[in-house]
Amino acid sequence: MAYGNLQGQRSMALDATRNAVYDRALATHSTPDSIVLDLGAGVGIFGMLALKHGARRVYCVEPQDLGVMAHEIAAANGWADRLTVLQGRIEEIELPEKVDIIVSAMTGNLLFNEDLLPTVFHARDEYLKPRGVLVPSVAAIDAVPVAAPELLRRHLDSWAEPHLGIDVSAARRYAANSIVFRDPKLRDATALGDTQELFALDLQAASYEKFDATVNLNVTESGRCDGIATWLRMKLGDDWLPTGPFDPQVHWAPACVPMDPPVDVQVGDSIEFRLMRPPHGDWAWRARFGDQVRQGSTMFARPRGQAVRQTAEQATPAATERARAVAAVIAAMDGDTSLADIAARVGDEFSGLLPTAERALGFVQRVVRTHSR
Repeated sequence: MAYGNLQGQRSMALDATRNAVYDRALATHSTPDSIVLDLGAGVGIFGMLALKHGARRVYCVEPQDLGVMAHEIAAANGWADRLTVLQGRIEEIELPEKVDIIVSAMTGNLLFNEDLLPTVFHARDEYLKPRGVLVPSVAAIDAVPVAAPELLRRHLDSWAEPHLGIDVSAARRYAANSIVFRDPKLRDATALGDTQELFALDLQAASYEKFDATVNLNVTESGRCDGIATWLRMKLGDDWLPTGPFDPQVHWAPACVPMDPPVDVQVGDSIEFRLMRPPHGDWAWRARFGDQVRQGSTMFARPRGQAVRQTAEQATPAATERARAVAAVIAAMDGDTSLADIAARVGDEFSGLLPTAERALGFVQRVVRTHSR
């Protein structure tokens, strides 16, 4: 997604289906006293909705230059004196005050794609008032088994066919380990069961951890199961916004996890489906149909992933600076050392990552919240 230009923003800023649900949520939560953070604001459409509903002040935080357009839009609507644009990442700037509402669209496809949630959680922990509200407040992943023969033909079987006399079948095994996003053919799929919730996350309280969820999908229509359709669903105010293949289209895309080879299923069957992803990592999945198993990982959708699998025991991974900082905090959690002392020590050692005392203390607090008893 090209977030840094206006055409890349259009599908989001002018997404009428999505924005109508955000509009109702902001109408519910906004008051004349509300201070609102529009996080990853783009051109500031969510901030404008909050201003429309009477919010006292809106801060639009946007790393890209196009955030300045929010000034022009606000001025055209008579709201220029109530809107402030701050260019940069929320981790790198400081808001002048705490906020009552944080509104954003920083949930990637399947919730975890693009690893946007840490930014949301940072803003929440640093700037949301104790009784403040996140919009959305809850996010879920739904799943259903589907027959989608045309989708699989395009993305898998086409690699098994000669192309202009050339055998390209070596690429098929990589395609079979790819999750298919943004294919309109998924909307033509046939659901072979009832949609079920795979996972739900309370964004108001959650931390960013490994995702690993399992659900039993009941088959209600016999057919060939070509994959598991999965998608994001979010709670905004009192409403839920689904983004599935059988829902009104929004800029978030449903996905299809391929079953390779497909499996014939009958009414009454059950499919045990497990989906996993570590932070900043690859997706992996396993589907069990009786005594049959289908599994894959996006790690093996890349040639390097195949090499990693073959040499896993010889791998010598190196920690990032952030990981080393987390380890330093945990090592200092001896039950006697204060948060302030840990923050001072870690801040000195990792000054490039934590350039200020405030950033160091906030970082330590987040680590301690996750790892202390």
